[in-house]
Amino acid sequence: MQQDAEECWTQMLFTLSQSLKAPWPSEDPDAVKALFGLNLRSRLHCQESSEESSETESVYSLKCHISHEVNHFHEGLKHGLQGELEKTSPALGRTAVYIKESLIDSLPRGKPELNTTSNPFSL
Repeated sequence: MQQDAEECWTQMLFTLSQSLKAPWPSEDPDAVKALFGLNLRSRLHCQESSEESSETESVYSLKCHISHEVNHFHEGLKHGLQGELEKTSPALGRTAVYIKESLIDSLPRGKPELNTTSNPFSL
């Protein structure tokens, strides 16, 4: 079920990105990214060689890992922002395991009128 929901979301965003274009040239040409995109800043650390690097990426969803260790939503999101990956280490000259820790760098900007105090749902 979860896989179907994620696939549906991905297809919806792809279809919207192909069909929605900014009405004025001065606006951001990628409307879907502006409305739904999250920017992540990641730190990659190789345990074997102590190499470190950083990267940024745009994503449209966050992963929430649920396990017996996760009791709250925020814990699942935190766990989803960490992981391991294998990539070639220039220092070692071979594939090595890297620890990837990501932080949310920016959220979608939203509609300006929703960010004012006239919004009945604002705190």
